[in-house]
Amino acid sequence: MFSPGYRLLRRVIGTYAALDRSVLRVHTALEEAAHGVLSRALDARERSDLSVYLGARANPTVRSTLFSWELPWFQSDLPPPPARLLLGAAGSGREAAWLTARGYAVDAFEPARSCEPRLASAVGSLGRCAFGSYEDLVLSVLTVEASPLSHFASERYDAVILGWGSLTHVIDPDMRRNLLQAADRLSPHGPILASFWARDEGPPPPPRRARAAGAAVGGWLGRLRGRSASVSPHDGFRTHSGFTRPLARSELEALAADVGRTCAWYADAYPHVTLRRRP
Repeated sequence: MFSPGYRLLRRVIGTYAALDRSVLRVHTALEEAAHGVLSRALDARERSDLSVYLGARANPTVRSTLFSWELPWFQSDLPPPPARLLLGAAGSGREAAWLTARGYAVDAFEPARSCEPRLASAVGSLGRCAFGSYEDLVLSVLTVEASPLSHFASERYDAVILGWGSLTHVIDPDMRRNLLQAADRLSPHGPILASFWARDEGPPPPPRRARAAGAAVGGWLGRLRGRSASVSPHDGFRTHSGFTRPLARSELEALAADVGRTCAWYADAYPHVTLRRRP
């Protein structure tokens, strides 16, 4: 027989577990509803800006060292120092600090200005940092229009790194293609390294009722605001990271082929890939 004290404790923990599951269900429903509303009420530029804003608020520092899966990846796939690298979506300089400490010259850019002091310190005197988005990079490199990243457009790099998971936040398929074209132009002979959220090749699950209800409200708000949005059933939304569109393996292989590259796949703790120039 169990003691009365244990039985009381078991009952308390059981009540807490039931409450915890209820809170999780409510949180998931609210996040799905927010996804539905925002994806329909905001245009592509607003969604991108909201993702930057939420990511900077939720992860002001993230961490100061490389992840375990990044270390062998960088060591095996990057050219040796003192190679010159371009690092996109650099955040507070986590990757840049490791790279510059090993003698790389790193030019880095990040759309969230709150990261400025730490990123500038991480880049140091060997490189430059700027504040702009992947859209800005595409604008400068492919259309030669002025943007905050115009001074990177005429450079040539030994490799390009699309910072931790950032390719997932480029939700427009045309922009993804343009981004890889810009990276290929900036590093015509070197590798392009990217990490991302992966998805299965099959069709997505049907949307939950909360998202569908939110989408109905968001569609009305979008029309009221004069905004239109292209939404994929593969899109996701999280309050700590904003909008995402995970990639299937075939999508990345097609993107790589468009710029004359092949994919070297890694599937450790976090999906990542190196796009290498075809021989």
